[in-house]
Amino acid sequence: EESLPSPSNENNSFVVKHLKRRLMDDPNNFHTAAVGLAKEAELLSTLKHSNILSLRGISAHGLDGYANGHHDGYFLILDRLYETLGDKIKVWQNQQKINRRQIISIELSGTKKTGLMVERLEVLTDIANALRYMHKRNIIHRDLKVRP
Repeated sequence: EESLPSPSNENNSFVVKHLKRRLMDDPNNFHTAAVGLAKEAELLSTLKHSNILSLRGISAHGLDGYANGHHDGYFLILDRLYETLGDKIKVWQNQQKINRRQIISIELSGTKKTGLMVERLEVLTDIANALRYMHKRNIIHRDLKVRP
């Protein structure tokens, strides 16, 4: 699957998600991925939560879009994710490295560390709330991971 910002504006708040072209080389892989993308659309259309990306639309022809034989004949329009958890963790790691190198008074150091911990706990709480929301609907995310 591929998620790309809309070509008209790199700064917009939506992405178009479709299958990668290379999947066309293997009909079985293409079929499996196509079914997966359709299931994702069906599932996302039922979820409304501030910490879960929203499905904003699908291709006008729905699943019939695959009939044209193109990898991108069926697509989803999703909210754009500007920063992944992996991105956030890299930022935190860099902040820790900088804080270790700097000579900061105990008061400032304590304040910075507290602020960083609060930010981490807020992100953790957001993730937990989204998972709880899905679990209440009998949905289990089986591929939750951080991509650093």
